[in-house]
Amino acid sequence: MSIDSTPHASALGAANQAGSFQSFPDDMLGDNRSLPRLLAVRNPGGSSISLPVDPFQSYGRMRMTLYESAPGLTVMSDLLPGKMDGVYCRSTDTILIDRRITLTKKRCALVHELVHRWYGDDGDGQYSAWQESRCRLETARLMVRLDEYADAERMYEGDVFLIAAELDRTVQVIQDFQRLLREGATRTLLTFDDTNVLR
Repeated sequence: MSIDSTPHASALGAANQAGSFQSFPDDMLGDNRSLPRLLAVRNPGGSSISLPVDPFQSYGRMRMTLYESAPGLTVMSDLLPGKMDGVYCRSTDTILIDRRITLTKKRCALVHELVHRWYGDDGDGQYSAWQESRCRLETARLMVRLDEYADAERMYEGDVFLIAAELDRTVQVIQDFQRLLREGATRTLLTFDDTNVLR
């Protein structure tokens, strides 16, 4: 079944309608049949940000890695007010993550706050709407792989909650990734290695 024939309004289908996709002949796909026939030419996962951790690691592994890769950064858990999952303070180079949230939310919040750190955002959690939107979209670019998203979207017929559970991401990260797909806010070309496997 092609993306366009799915019964739901998929983000991949919307991106295709917006012109963010290009068809490739079958022989170019090689053995990578987990991808839809329409592949993104502009990769929403193509972030130019370089974090001191791999965003696909577990929360605990990221915390341990940060001790070596970012020795000046302090990452702590605490009770944060309201619905705040995390906060970054530039003046003390400290990230606080709410200790009551799930490990999935902690990992996504840590990557989100590392993106604020990378940009040098300073607001002790009171960021401008533009800074927060930029940070959320970059977090989605860093944490979601297009091929895994495509498989999950097809498998769960576009249900954002099931896609988030399958990919072990928050619903917010998945919705932000879908926004990237819909808006075509993508620039980096997908590349294939010499065996025609998407990288």
